[in-house]
Amino acid sequence: NLPSTLKDISGYAVFNGIGIKELALPEDMEDISGTDVFRVCTELKKVILPKKLETISGECLFLGCTALTDVVFPENLRAITGWLNFSQTGIESVKLPASLQELGVATFERCENLKEVQLPEGLQILGASNFDGCILLRSIVIPEGIEVLGEQTFLGCTSLEEIKIPSGVK
Repeated sequence: NLPSTLKDISGYAVFNGIGIKELALPEDMEDISGTDVFRVCTELKKVILPKKLETISGECLFLGCTALTDVVFPENLRAITGWLNFSQTGIESVKLPASLQELGVATFERCENLKEVQLPEGLQILGASNFDGCILLRSIVIPEGIEVLGEQTFLGCTSLEEIKIPSGVK
């Protein structure tokens, strides 16, 4: 168990590769800014992100957590600004909270089991390579509020049959 007073996890490879199966981060945590914090925790199946978490600014936080299929995002999460944070995980479905405005770079890259993504209407920035290599993703709807759609967002999505993009996207 992590201390309830923990506000941020920063640093490099803090819990890298340990055998945890489920992770519930402290409720008062406001940011996760480290690099490779939970990388290659191959037994990790579920992550419950804190209710007060507004930003995930780290890099490669859960990269390579191949058993990770369940991530509970908090309702007030505004931004995932780092890169590769949930890349190469076992996630099959993603429903991002309505409060999310920015999705960084390659957030779900090479999630080869990812079949369904629900982007919130308030999303403004969808960074580059977010779904690159998601070979089971069949369709996606880009929300009306989107202002920036990054390059190579759907590169390598070999099953993708339909992308609905609003006319105002830059």
